[in-house]
Parts: sequence; C-alpha cells; structure tokens
Amino acid sequence: MTIGLVPRKKTLESRKKITITHLNLQGNKQTFSALNKITHSKWLAWGAVIFSIFFLLIVAWFWLGSEHSQVGLASRWDTLQNAVSAARDTALGTDAASNTDTTKAETGRQAVVKPKLNESLFKPESPKSNYFLQNNPTSQNNAPLDKFFEALQSVADTDHIHLAFYGDSQIEGDRVTSNMRPLLGESMNCQNALGFVPIIERSTNMSVNKNLGGKWQKYSFFDKKHPSKRYGASGMAFKFYAPSATLKLNFRNMKHRGYLLSYGKTNKPLIINVYNAENWKRIVSDTLEADSLSHTHFHVVYWPEAVSKVKFEFLSKSSVDVFGLYLYESRKGLQIDNYGLLGHSGNGFLFANASFMASQHKALNTRLVLLQFGANAIPYINSPKEYQYMRKEFSKMIQKVKEICPEASILLVSPGEMARRINGRYIAYGNARHFRDMLKDLAITHEVAFFDTYALMGSQPNLGAWLKKKWVYSDGHLTEKGHYAFAKAISEALIAEWAAFKAR
Repeated sequence: MTIGLVPRKKTLESRKKITITHLNLQGNKQTFSALNKITHSKWLAWGAVIFSIFFLLIVAWFWLGSEHSQVGLASRWDTLQNAVSAARDTALGTDAASNTDTTKAETGRQAVVKPKLNESLFKPESPKSNYFLQNNPTSQNNAPLDKFFEALQSVADTDHIHLAFYGDSQIEGDRVTSNMRPLLGESMNCQNALGFVPIIERSTNMSVNKNLGGKWQKYSFFDKKHPSKRYGASGMAFKFYAPSATLKLNFRNMKHRGYLLSYGKTNKPLIINVYNAENWKRIVSDTLEADSLSHTHFHVVYWPEAVSKVKFEFLSKSSVDVFGLYLYESRKGLQIDNYGLLGHSGNGFLFANASFMASQHKALNTRLVLLQFGANAIPYINSPKEYQYMRKEFSKMIQKVKEICPEASILLVSPGEMARRINGRYIAYGNARHFRDMLKDLAITHEVAFFDTYALMGSQPNLGAWLKKKWVYSDGHLTEKGHYAFAKAISEALIAEWAAFKAR
C-alpha cells in the first residue's frame, strides 16, 4: 500500500504564506478597525430609516382602521345635521348617543374609544322610562302607539290583532319575530304561532321547515313584480299552477290549529285538503266555488287539536294566486307576522296597489306596523344629495304605509351600523349615525314612533360591544344572540309603553 506524503518543500512554502498573512493582518489592524466602524454606522443608518418607514406604516394603518368616516362623509354630513338638529332635540330630547364612551371631535369625526354597552338599559327602571323608543305626543294630543294599545285593550275574545314587522335580511326568516312572540306573550296575549307563511323564501326559517310539491311561483313588490301589482299584506304573492300543489310544514316549538287563506280569482273550483303530517290523518277538506269576478277571497278554518306538522294540498283545474297563508294557535290574541325581504330598502311599497293591499290588512286587523329598512341603502349614500333623495323616498314610504294601514300605529326602526371588507379587514361605513338622525327626524315629521337601534348597539362608529359579545357578524348582520338581544330590547320597549298607556 502506498501512502501519499506532502513534499517538505511545499509544506515550508505554505507555512511562509500563513506567517506572512498573519503579519499583514497584524500590521493593518488599525485599518480594519476603521472600516468596521464605517460599515457599522451605515447599517445603523439604514436600520433607522427602515424602522421609521415601518413605524409610519403602522400609524397610518391604525389611523385608517379607526377612522369611521372613510367614505369622506363626516364633514359634509355635519353640515346637514344643523338643519335637523333643532327640531329633533326639541321633540326627542337629548340624543341617546350622548350616554356612550364615544367622544365627538369638532371636525365631525368621532374618536374611537373602548366601546361599552350598558346592559341595564334592557330593563327600564319604571314603566314610564324607555331609553330606545320615542313615542312622543302628536298634534292630536295622543301618542303614535295609542291606536295599537287601544286595539289591545278593546279586542274581543274571538278576534285577532296582527303586528306586521317589515324589514330586510336582518329580520328575514323569522329571526327576530320568533323571539318577540314569547317575550310579548304574557303581557300582550301574544300567540306562539307562525302567522304569515312565506311559502317561498331564500333564507332558512327559524320556526318552520317547508317542503313544496308541484309548481309554485313567487312575486314581490321588491324584485319580481306581479303583473297586476296586487300583493298580500306581506308585499308578496304566490301562484300555484294547475292541477295540484302541496305545502308541508314542520314547525319548531309551536303548534297550530287553524289558518286563514287569502287567494285571488278562481276560474274553477278550488279543493283544499289539510293533513296532520304526523299520522297523515286528513283533518280538513274544503271545496271553494269558482269566482272569476272578485280579486280576493278570505277563507278561515279551525280544527279541534293543535298539530306540529301539517300538509296542505291544493287542487284546481286553473292556477290560483295565493296572497297570504296565516297559521294560528287559537282564535284570539296578538299575532306577529314576519314580512322580511332580502335586500329590500322599503321602496317596494311605492309600487304596490295601495287599495288592494289595504284590504288585506283590514281583513287581518293589522294594528301595529314596524318598519326597519336602511341597511341596504347605507352603502350607497356618498353625498348630501343622495342623503336628501333617500330622505324623500323614506318620507313617501311612510305616507304610503299610512294609506295602506290607516287604523294602525307605525314604529320606525333604524338600522344599526354596517361594514364592508377593505384589504382583508371589515371597516364600518360610518354613516349609520346620520341615517339614524334622518329617520328620527322623519318620525317627528310624520308623527310615528321611533326605535333607535344605533343607540342600542352602543352608538359607536364601528360594531363595538356587539361584535365583542358576538351578537353581530363582522359585516353588521346580527348573530343568533344578536337577534335575541334586538328582539328583547324592542319587546321590553313596547311593554314599557303599554304599561304607561294603561297607567294614564
């Protein structure tokens, strides 16, 4: 085996190179030290520049995130506020928003501080104290809700009173009204019944599962309009096509023992069979004669025992318009109807046949109408001109509802704050406060009651405490807990006003 050896000559040359290099480094020690100091100073300078830029970016991010007037409306809105503040403050008193931890800057921008929700506000200290609901005296020396309370006080044992709650996706699917029924039950003899049945709806209903058979068509005064402009009290109409259609309803935590059907012209007889869907026993069978002259008919039926599952079967050789199907728990009491329409801003009333819709409400004995619209309008209000346009539209809507329901009280309900996604974050639109003030002023002008949802949610230029409590989603839509909190606040406000009315 041969072992390779390093020649002695090369080894000595390598050692010389190492020695020379070492001596050169030692000799230039001061030079290297100076170069190190210069390099270190440059890195410190660059580090300072990068840190400053990073710091400024962070400050800008938080400033934009907390600024609620990102749509650039604050200064323009505050100019308009002076025009309505005097009338509003005189009639309604101090703004509920003043009892919050929000500070208003003179520039119109609200400084965002830690949001706080005073939960004691859900429990009025006395029957006469009511924080969120304004039911101020009118020019007739009565209060806007008196018509409703008078009807409650004088209702016969065999009569129903209907409460109609109109709104958008915040209430659609019985989300709020399903909570209001038990909350108002004892105080106002409110039925735990579904009332209006939205045969076709986009969202999941909190109170009932539905299965449809045959061919059905939905119309509404908001999107797909009926050729005749005739709608039921809900602002909707449904059509089933010959020869038959079915509707199976499976209720959650409620039972029913009667129904009211509002339907249109019938060129051929209409047969209605009703089955108990638990044992498939037929409990009702009616044959309604053909009537091609009258535009609307009302058919009311009760059966002996309440059922939790029911199936309707409609048989006819001609198609029929259904303007409303209502289910009852008993023959008397307050019935709450949910008339929620996804995406609706309230202008649908302007396209309805007012006299026909009025006949529907008269047959139902509607005595209180709640109107909660605006959440779908807030994103599109970007100037004072658009604000004035929206004010005119809401004013016309209130006038139209008064024409449709002349015997009913009206309660105008403001929307809460809404938000949209920007660069991965949800930022509030910031103009819900101004929209609330506009509606509050309209309530004074038209002498209707007003409920302040914006104040209920904390009067913050963001989603504040409700987002912390998980009562609201990041975009402003209420969660299940939020629906209950909202229903609880409205119900307790109505109960407080009802007690004050009886104490007069």
